[in-house]
Amino acid sequence: MTDDYGTIDAGMSTTGIQLTSTDLINLKTAGKWGRFIAIVSLVSIGLMMLGLLFFGGTMMALASSDLGAAGALGGTAILIFYGLLFALYIYPTVMLYKFSTNVIKAADNGNPTAASEAFASLKSMFKFMGILLAIMLGLYALFFVLALLGGVASMI
Repeated sequence: MTDDYGTIDAGMSTTGIQLTSTDLINLKTAGKWGRFIAIVSLVSIGLMMLGLLFFGGTMMALASSDLGAAGALGGTAILIFYGLLFALYIYPTVMLYKFSTNVIKAADNGNPTAASEAFASLKSMFKFMGILLAIMLGLYALFFVLALLGGVASMI
């Protein structure tokens, strides 16, 4: 057997666990709240996308009438940026919904397949959020270094 020390979850044990009735109640409660959060988030994302399309188009028209082509280009860039942010938020929300519905099934019926699917969805959601966080931290570090370099350059 080879050890994999290259990933964050290397060396995790794969032994079976036994869940008590309290654990199942807690999982079911977490599933209900997760499903509520996921549904509200998906509806919110949909409303924000509609708002972005309607309000964004209006803002682009106003910007292009006041600022010309530069305003329209800036408005388009903002629309694309926020559209991508909303699109990025869909995946973890869907994974949360899948986790929630499957963990409720698993807690209600003792269905091991639903439990496996629930935890796979939870793993996917956390992995996605972790990668996104690492990218954001890298960008923050880059911006911090650029700000320091800009500050030093302005002193010279």
